[in-house]
Amino acid sequence: MTPKTETECKSFIWRYKEDSAFIPEHRKIQIRNKLYYIMSADIQMWIKSILKKWGRHEDSDEIISISFDAFLFCLKQYKEGFEGLSGFFYKAIRYFLLMKYIKEEREKMDWIPFEELKEIFPTDLQYNRK
Repeated sequence: MTPKTETECKSFIWRYKEDSAFIPEHRKIQIRNKLYYIMSADIQMWIKSILKKWGRHEDSDEIISISFDAFLFCLKQYKEGFEGLSGFFYKAIRYFLLMKYIKEEREKMDWIPFEELKEIFPTDLQYNRK
């Protein structure tokens, strides 16, 4: 994502997050959809990259579905003051996917990417190892 695109996206995020007393719900949805349109290619690329790293595969329709759910998760979590929109969204998407697949495979418990957990929660895991 280029710096110009990142700045544009941040502007859309702040407009989206404004108090709904100032922005009607239908306008917020338009802003959200425009933001997703701008970011969707990057989000889908990040998802494919993460899944490939984990040795998982999803078809393109599922990637699109996951990308919108991940986008909504990121949008909800994003707060003013975070540096780098791309970095935040990538890490949040990785966390979202991790929780999604762990929840889906909880019964089997045959897939937990501990290396990813260490990257996302490095200090928590170090304290729990003592």
